Amino acid sequence: MVHAGALLQRQADRRAAAIGTCDAQSDGLDAGRTGARSESAVCDWLCHCDVDELVCVRPHRPPLGIAGRTDADTLSALLAAAQAAGACAIQLANHEAALEATAHNAPGGASGEPLCALRAVADPFAELNLFKLNARVRAAGGLLARAHCAPSDRVGALGAPEAAEPSDACAFVQYDNGKAMARVGFGARPHGVHKWLLPRAAGCGVVLAAPDDLCVLHFCECSYPAFVQKYEALGDFPDTWFGQGVLPFRLRARDAARAGAAAMEALFRAEVVLADPECVIALLASGRCARVTKVCEVLAAAERKGASAPMREEFSF
Repeated sequence: MVHAGALLQRQADRRAAAIGTCDAQSDGLDAGRTGARSESAVCDWLCHCDVDELVCVRPHRPPLGIAGRTDADTLSALLAAAQAAGACAIQLANHEAALEATAHNAPGGASGEPLCALRAVADPFAELNLFKLNARVRAAGGLLARAHCAPSDRVGALGAPEAAEPSDACAFVQYDNGKAMARVGFGARPHGVHKWLLPRAAGCGVVLAAPDDLCVLHFCECSYPAFVQKYEALGDFPDTWFGQGVLPFRLRARDAARAGAAAMEALFRAEVVLADPECVIALLASGRCARVTKVCEVLAAAERKGASAPMREEFSF
């Protein structure tokens, strides 16, 4: 993703402090390739998480330290449950942030206040709380209830993306096939940014995380100036990347960038912005969208404590 450098660094620093990301150094990855557990491994699990994404634990539960949050509502607890089930990989669904044209408990205005659809969103993690829910994974049950431990040589969270009609207000503009996490030291190898290759061996099971337990929140195309900058930087790219077809929205954005500013604005308004508050209400009522305020709450609490200091476990997502 192409954003302003300062915004990228700010978001990366805040998320790294909030969720305790680890640096996958060579010793840990070597252990994963050889299948031999290394005492020098720097982490236990790896997940490819882009700068506009966040791995969120129990998205509809309060942050740690707020009434109603328990010790079971932590990433460590969920990873321990997956390991107890014999899992070497976890498949995660992704939900996509939606850009509204009216505020809802957002900085700068009370609920219902009109917002500029083409505004620059300084910090999507702190300002956006409406998400389009992944249609593939609207299922009940906890992480262990969804576990299966059959050996597999490929973990590609939720399979290949499906085509969506641009006229659908809840259509994803980017990928909908999720992400995956893999345990270090059991032979997992990356296969692109969504998948891991696992050895066909006993004890290498896969857990499909229920989205109410663990998911990826994707804050893509959330700011019009960044959207324009991104596709100007990408330029006239081909229809395929590395032998795979490019997502349809990206092709339409490429073509709009060729056509000029008016086409870019029209595409953004038509396919990214949810301009009608009544439509938002209907999507929420139907269960196709949901409010996830947890991230905003965690970051607001961190700001009150002092943004320059590392966020402790009490601010965990």
